[in-house]
Amino acid sequence: MKTNLFVVMLLCVCLKSFAQCDESCCATSPAGQAPAGVMLFNNHQKGEWMFSYRYMNMMMDGSISGTKNVSDNQVFNQYIMSPDKMMMNMHMVMAMYGISNKFTLMGMFNYNTQTMSMNMFPSSSPQMKGMEMPTLNNGQMIGSTSGISDTKLYAIYKLINKKQHIISLTAGVSLPTGNINVTDNSSMNQNKISSYVMQLGSGSFELLPGITYIGRYNSFYWGAQGIAIVRLNDNAAQYRLGNELNFTSWSVYKWHKWFSNSVRAEYNFTNAITGFDNRLYSINEPSSNANNSGGEKISAYIGANFYVKSRNKFSVEYGIPVYQNVNGIQMKQQQFLYAGWQITF
Repeated sequence: MKTNLFVVMLLCVCLKSFAQCDESCCATSPAGQAPAGVMLFNNHQKGEWMFSYRYMNMMMDGSISGTKNVSDNQVFNQYIMSPDKMMMNMHMVMAMYGISNKFTLMGMFNYNTQTMSMNMFPSSSPQMKGMEMPTLNNGQMIGSTSGISDTKLYAIYKLINKKQHIISLTAGVSLPTGNINVTDNSSMNQNKISSYVMQLGSGSFELLPGITYIGRYNSFYWGAQGIAIVRLNDNAAQYRLGNELNFTSWSVYKWHKWFSNSVRAEYNFTNAITGFDNRLYSINEPSSNANNSGGEKISAYIGANFYVKSRNKFSVEYGIPVYQNVNGIQMKQQQFLYAGWQITF
């Protein structure tokens, strides 16, 4: 409910400004039409600044193994707790500066919050005798974590810059500023360390290469982007999150100088975690077991872009997974929401 209210408030601010919008305030370049969930696509002119705020919400519900849904009873065959629901929120603040007409620098800072509820193995069962049971909330354990995540720095080079076509190369690094020693009240092991998915960062240095193509014909825009995450080292807890490959493509139709709609498809492949955090009780729940990580997923999105005066852009995008094939037992993704605002000067 709070997420929906936040998006509605931002939308109302933009609608109030549309009457004042003129041709000078509306993006005309192909890059200006990219959907809310796409980043690292835009170069800036020499001396030009861009600041933006982007919000991402992901909801998960229930469990999946491979491509099939898994019930609580099936999870309880191996684990003490079964995931019920999880919500992840990411707040991203970005700054970009044009070193030259072809070369742009970018920094991104993130603040994450995660909340997970889990169903407990029945306390009356023989397996639970002698174990200290945690305090439950309506029969569930609820844990949450929040804090600063990893910091990302990028250089974007415009390889081709035609009126109808743009190709950009991206080189980035991720600095392990996110905490990997977070605790929450959902853990039952002695150290009470949170599971892998509840930590705030990877703990590893990462390379972030990418390439983006964007095109235009009249009021129709399209694009494609490939981005990788290459994790360079085991972290201090002696594990390494899997490398990732993300490919996305989109189409946009510009209905008016201040409004466009988008559709987008996204494919993600993630390797499994290598190593393990020996502070975690691996039979506690699936996300405490490093074997339950990695897989491939395909998602579909619809979105809208709004342009207001002073070179402001507001964008929103909603998505659902259409294919999930995961290693082991993991939470099932249900929906995604992106909302963002940016200003260029």
